[in-house]
This record gives sequence, C-alpha cells and structure tokens, in this order.
Amino acid sequence: MKITPDTKVQNAATFEIFREDHTMGNVIRHKLLQEPQVIFAGYKIPHPLEHNVIIRVQTTNETKPEAMVAKALNDLITEVGYLRTKFMVHK
Repeated sequence: MKITPDTKVQNAATFEIFREDHTMGNVIRHKLLQEPQVIFAGYKIPHPLEHNVIIRVQTTNETKPEAMVAKALNDLITEVGYLRTKFMVHK
C-alpha cells in the first residue's frame, strides 16, 4: 500500500492498494463512510487492465485519514473472522 497525503486539502490522503479490484475498493469505501469522522471516501480503478485501487479519504480535524483506514481494515478483518466462524459452525 502506498499512502500519499494531500497537500491541497486538509486531513485528506490517497491510498493505493496493489493487486486489488472493485471488490476491495468498494468494501473499504463503504466501511469508511459508516464512520462519522469521515467526510469523504471514494475509490477508483486507474485502468481496467491494472489491478490497483486508489482510495481517497478526507476526515474531520478529530482524526487522520490513516487512522480511519486502519480502523476500517481492522473492522473488516473482525467481520470476516466472525463470518468465518459462523460458517465453520454450520458446515
């Protein structure tokens, strides 16, 4: 992952995630938008033949974009772990 702070917009940064696609970009964007400290979260795929996702995040002054992305990823890991255990119980 490559993190690039935005020099023009306060509390904004761009996160480039390598070897991922719309699936991961949309899930992270959705999780970020559930947080009240996130003002903006969006993603794009630079080119259909490139497997990179670029996520742009802007937060309130209360927190940094890096912290919110880390929280979103940790929340997703927890949710996937929960689903995995439920699936294994019913298997």
